Parts: sequence; C-alpha cells; structure tokens
Amino acid sequence: MHLIPLSLCINVFYADDDEDDQQIFKEIVSDFYPDIQLWAQHNGAELLGQLGRCSELPAVIFLDLNMPVKNGLDTLAEIRSSAMWMDLPVIIFSTTSNPDIIARSKALGANLYVIKPTSYSVLKETLCTLLATDWSKKAMSLMTS
Repeated sequence: MHLIPLSLCINVFYADDDEDDQQIFKEIVSDFYPDIQLWAQHNGAELLGQLGRCSELPAVIFLDLNMPVKNGLDTLAEIRSSAMWMDLPVIIFSTTSNPDIIARSKALGANLYVIKPTSYSVLKETLCTLLATDWSKKAMSLMTS
C-alpha cells in the first residue's frame, strides 16, 4: 500500500456515532497513513462545529448517515449550502444500501457514497484507496461497495 508522503499531511474528518466503527477507522488510518490528522465526531452537529472552529479545512469528510442530533443527510445539506464549505469533498460512509437514500445523497452533493464493508480486509482496502485519492482533482461521482 502507498502512504501519503509527509509533504502531503492532511486533515480528515469522520463523523460516526458508532464507537467501534470510529475505533476501526482510526486504527486503519494510523497504521497506513500516520501523517493524516484524523478528527472524529459523533454526529453532524459536532462535525459542523469543528468545521467552524478549524484553522485548516479537511481534505475530505467521511460522513455516516444514521446519527443522533444531526444526521448525515442534514449535515451534507448544510455543508453544501455554505459558501465556505460547499466544495469540500464529502464521502457518505454508511451501512445504508437503500437506493432512495443513495440517490438523495447524490442529489444533495455527496462526492461518493460507499456502503461500509463488513469484512475488515475489504474495509482496510477501501479506506486505503479512498485516503490515497486526491479529492481536489475528483469530479462528483457515486460509488457503492
């Protein structure tokens, strides 16, 4: 696997209320991309608050859908309605495979929709691929795993 060079240290935001999912995500990032600064939030309200306070915007946001306080779709809509944040790459990273929800995510401006893999090895491979992507050069797209 290719690591991000030190000169390309980046911030990544990950909003998910599931502690186990957050822990696995953090482990994969620290094992394969130790230069990434990962900021984890438990819901969309925390993510939006962190966005408002950060001095350097994240290179990419991973956003779960089913969260308390502010869910992923509402958070995505708020990100896309902000002039400061509207161009931030947002990956919906959810267990939800409902085609209507996927279509709504795309309509709201998600750059990518990824159904969370259930296998650790597939999850690791998926995250490594996504984290190695230069999102500043990617057009809007939709993908399910």
